[in-house]
Order: sequence, then C-alpha cells, then structure tokens
Amino acid sequence: MKKITVTGAAGLIGRSVIKNLLNRNHNYHINAIDIVEDSLFKDLDEKRFIYYKGNCRDFEFIDSIISKSDAVIHLAAPASFLMYKEDPIKSTMNTVESFLNIMESMKKHNVQKIVHASTSAVYEGHPVPYSESMQIDPPDLKALSKKVNEEIGEQYARSYGITSIAMRPFSVYGDYEGKKGGYANITSLFVWAMISGEIPVVWGDGKQTRDFIHADDVAEAFALALEKDIKTQPLNVGIGIETSFNEVIELINNILKKQSKPRYVPIPIDIYAIRLLSDNKQVEKVLGFKPKISLQEGLERMIATAKVKIKKEKELAKKQMYFETLR
Repeated sequence: MKKITVTGAAGLIGRSVIKNLLNRNHNYHINAIDIVEDSLFKDLDEKRFIYYKGNCRDFEFIDSIISKSDAVIHLAAPASFLMYKEDPIKSTMNTVESFLNIMESMKKHNVQKIVHASTSAVYEGHPVPYSESMQIDPPDLKALSKKVNEEIGEQYARSYGITSIAMRPFSVYGDYEGKKGGYANITSLFVWAMISGEIPVVWGDGKQTRDFIHADDVAEAFALALEKDIKTQPLNVGIGIETSFNEVIELINNILKKQSKPRYVPIPIDIYAIRLLSDNKQVEKVLGFKPKISLQEGLERMIATAKVKIKKEKELAKKQMYFETLR
C-alpha cells in the first residue's frame, strides 16, 4: 500500500484531494496533517487514513510522519493573500519554513516525490492568459513565498533527485469554506449572502474576472501529478475560462430565481488582480488533465450544500463585510 502524506488536509483542496485519492485507488493510505480538527474525516476507513493534528513548522512532528511516507502532497499554508498583508512575517515564515522542513525530511528519508500548491498570483502583472513559460516577478508576499518554495523544490530536485511539481491553482472554489470566513473564495461570499437574502458586496465595478475552478477538479490535477512520471516543473491548474464577478452574481440569481443587485464599493487594497485566466495547454499535455465541472454546476452544488445548513449561512453572510477591516 502506497502511503501519501497530505498536509493542509482540512482545507478546501485538502479534503477534495483525500476524497479523490481514497476513491481512485485502494492501494493508497493517507497520512493527513492539519493544525485544526475536521469532523468531515470522522467516517473514513482507519485502515487507509490517519489524521494527525500538528504544525508543519515543527520539524520533529513532520519528520515522524514523512518517515513512513512514499510521497507528499503539500497544501498547508495561509489561505489568502490578505493574511500575508495582515501578518506578513508569520504568514511568510509559515509558508517557507513548512516547505523547507518537508524537503529536508524527504531528503533524510529518501522520499522522492512532492506535489505542492503554489499560486497563480506569481503571474500578476502579465497579460492573460497566464502560461508556465512566462518570466515571473511576484508582486506580493504570498506570490513571492510560493515562488521561493518552487525554487527550493527545484534545488532539491537538482541536488537530491526529488521530483517537485509546483501546481499553480487559479481561483479555487467549492463546498465547506465556512472556516475561512471572510478569506473564502468570492463565490462562497456571494452564495452565503444571496441565499440569506443579503445584498452581495462587490469590490470595484464587478467586471474583474477570475478563472474559477472547482476543488474537485483541482484534486484530480494533483492526483494525476502524483501518479504521472514527470519531471520537476510548475503546472497551471485552471479551467481556462474567464468569468466576471457580475456574471457570477447573475448565475447565482438564476439558480436561486432571485434578482439581487450587488452593492459596489471601492477596492480597499493596493494590489488587486483585475483579470485571471489560465493557459491550460501544458497541464493538458503533461497530465492529460481537463477540468470537468462547469461554474454553473459548481455553484449549484454549493447552493445545495448551503441550503442544508441555512442558519449557518446567515452567520456567514456577514463575512463579506470583512473588507471593512482592511481600510
């Protein structure tokens, strides 16, 4: 049985990755790591899944788990670029130190492959669509931290033969983002507000675009990167379609059969992406990856989940006002 360590297991992507691995191959055993408990894991088969609560910055802790692993999927890091603005030292140290601990432990125990989450933010400042061949100059600490990790991975690949695949997800959305509160994907913030009868709040004019990709599609890309025999490299993980915030609100209105009008507010931060779009040619060529979940389907799934726990959503609806603390 192949033992895979998954860090950031309780996050949006982490939960989808674990579900994907357990469903696709009965020869996988998952060592899951996160700093928080997660009740969504309580029903998983203990013969194929172990949950460890701990911090990847603790070398002895992470080393004890990687010592009994065959490969690593590393997702643990501050979830939003806003966290890096609010606490730049802690967020940056969390990102880089955690990754370096993992690479050192992999070297020590001869673990030969890691698939880790970088970010599409490394491309900001370039025209869309973003492709892996672009020369990048990260504009903020989140992007810079992730780029540093990519370069650390490349160095360990050259020096110790560890294959390090840096996945660059675009705008990842999906169910169960409640723990992220105001840091959640904009689709979650809109759904929480609109299902609760609140007015969705939009930064700017709503014409800004994102390449929205469902967490389950992202998980499939990570699983393929784990399984395929490929060299160290970065890979985009997007759907290859631009959608504006105004269009997202229109889609949610259609699903809910509402006519909610957004409230537009000034963009409260200095660095902010106006367009995001992935060039998927490389990831399709290397992994054979093609996303399957349309934004329409993904939003329908989110709304169906939200309706089951509507009382909680009414509390979460207030989280869209988080931006007021950024002024």
